[in-house]
Amino acid sequence: MNSEAWKQRNIAWWRNNYSHEQDVQIPAYIHFVYRWKIDFKDKIAMEVAPGPLGGILQFQNAKRNIFLDVIMTDLWNLGYHPPMEAELVDASFHEIPFGDKEIDVLVGYNSLDHSPFWREAIRECVRVSKEVYLNFDCRDKINEWDKDHYLVDFDEAKKIAESLGCEVAEYSGKDNKFRRAIEIGLRPGR
Repeated sequence: MNSEAWKQRNIAWWRNNYSHEQDVQIPAYIHFVYRWKIDFKDKIAMEVAPGPLGGILQFQNAKRNIFLDVIMTDLWNLGYHPPMEAELVDASFHEIPFGDKEIDVLVGYNSLDHSPFWREAIRECVRVSKEVYLNFDCRDKINEWDKDHYLVDFDEAKKIAESLGCEVAEYSGKDNKFRRAIEIGLRPGR
């Protein structure tokens, strides 16, 4: 699938599943922030692929909010605006246009597995941030309903993250019976 077709497919998904963010994702975001004890206060915060409502950052008190996604502008043009002031960066998370450690806190929830470049994305997220917290699915097969996901090997993702000094945890919520989720955290002082 070419990149424009992928973008249009994802935009169409959000158009038809807007309530998914409120019904499913928001409780997951809250638990993710609590599990890692993430502090956004007075920090420059970036979220990769935050969805149309602003993802995790919509509930935080960061000094500056930055959303990075290749479809953010398209979502905003459809009228989906997060309930906060934020900068939009129309870029992919495997080529983040920021300098080393320029971002205080970077978060991404259920996003890196939507790219065939997930390995590069892990490295880029760690490169640009002082703290990074990521959650994404690891699958050993793709089902019909999972067409917008890519195969992510848990052990390989863990090895990459640990080589970058990150903590790694496996997380399975009640909705995770068909997949494993990996959580990656890099905290100050590591």
